[in-house]
Amino acid sequence: MVLTATVTSATSGTPTGAVIFYNGTTSLGSANLSGTTGIATLSLTTLPLGADNITAFYGGSVDFYSTTSAAVAVTVVTPEFTITPAAGSSALSILPGGTATFTFTVTPQSPETVYGAAITLSVSGLPPNATSTITPATMAAGALPQNAQLVVSVPNPSLAQGAATRGIRSQLASGLAALLLLPFAVPRRRTRTWLRNALRSCLLVSLAGAALAGTIGCGSAAAGIFVQTPQAYTLTVTGTSTKFTQSTNVTLTIQ
Repeated sequence: MVLTATVTSATSGTPTGAVIFYNGTTSLGSANLSGTTGIATLSLTTLPLGADNITAFYGGSVDFYSTTSAAVAVTVVTPEFTITPAAGSSALSILPGGTATFTFTVTPQSPETVYGAAITLSVSGLPPNATSTITPATMAAGALPQNAQLVVSVPNPSLAQGAATRGIRSQLASGLAALLLLPFAVPRRRTRTWLRNALRSCLLVSLAGAALAGTIGCGSAAAGIFVQTPQAYTLTVTGTSTKFTQSTNVTLTIQ
């Protein structure tokens, strides 16, 4: 929640200084006025449940008198639901090409222990090229507490790497075959010189191809294992209804 107060002058100039925000007689914090707009903002994470009366007090300055705003009534209600990772689902680790399954419990918070509206679940913060599914993606209004599963699949870089290497080898093989067949299309008088040049070209192409294939296939060439530094991703699962939005975070580490 963001509280905003604007202090203006009936004469001239823009008031400066600080504004203190109160809930009844309890101070919520202070914020400085902007020197150009005379606006002060204060961000809050929570307010007490129930009816709150918010006021803003400007303490004045050398050029401006102090003043207090009229009270603004704010009603804070309990969220209709919460999202909580199940035991063992807060942090998971997988290898490239693997799949992780997170389980969450969506619990209603109203006195009747039912959902006031349908809840749609979504996820953000996925690793690059990863895919995900949430089951169920939507929970109907009035349902009792339910579990939802988030399944995240990450690609295996070594598979794409192997395909690229095979493609390069195939192209090199095709090129070498074409070079070997070309002597039959060259007049006999020029065959010896041409063949010598062609063999030199074949050697250069083979060396370049071997170097390129070796570069692409870094890691374990025998097993095709792609070596990378483990990286952790923070996934945010969000539930959205007509009135409330709740979210929770889990960690996915790719080894």
